[in-house]
Amino acid sequence: MASIGSAGRSLVAVVTGASNGIGRATAVALGARGMHVWLVGRDVARLEQTADAVRAAHEDARAHPCVADLTVRADVDALAARLLAAADEIAVLVHAAGVAQATTSSASAADDFDAHHTINVRAPMQLTEALLPLVRRARGAVVVVNSMSALQVAAGFAGYASSKAAARSWADVLRAEEAPRGVRVCSVYPAQVATDMQEAIVRAFGGTYDPGSMLQASDVADLVGYVVDHPWIELADVTVRRAK
Repeated sequence: MASIGSAGRSLVAVVTGASNGIGRATAVALGARGMHVWLVGRDVARLEQTADAVRAAHEDARAHPCVADLTVRADVDALAARLLAAADEIAVLVHAAGVAQATTSSASAADDFDAHHTINVRAPMQLTEALLPLVRRARGAVVVVNSMSALQVAAGFAGYASSKAAARSWADVLRAEEAPRGVRVCSVYPAQVATDMQEAIVRAFGGTYDPGSMLQASDVADLVGYVVDHPWIELADVTVRRAK
């Protein structure tokens, strides 16, 4: 079933981290609803693969690859300018881009802290600030793909956990500020998801990567789809674990 906006227009979605993993699965899920999906990522070839999958998901779906490095403010500004010029409104803005690396809490890990906070917190803040007028116009939603690490910490993930905790607080404030304007803000906190990033983490710690025992990227994408399909409901915070 196609999602139709005002005056019969297809709804517009923006998904960061759309090159693979949760971002790609989310883009395809939104494409399956007939949405026009703007795909943000750094890998041109992978973005094109995602675009093909989005277009194949529904006859009304459209895919717009946007190559951008969200750690570079000029790229964020250029991306925002492109979207502001091309779209009348944005029904859902999904922040799925992220980085996760093992670090310590020592001062020597300052560079790792900066890297985590730049992509996991600052980039979504800056892009959301720029695109909020279009989200407000649609009375749309901002979905932040967070992590269980924002709620419970583990040794070796100081930079990652602190960045995700900061993203949680930012999303909470954004929700409080934008609720009067009809904008919904949803934070999703998945446990381990079978992605390339998760595989790298598991192997870095000498573990055995077993994707079948984890959540799938499509599980998270389904939740984003639920948010889009139910505009009269606000899911503020959703934790997701694989059932035992």
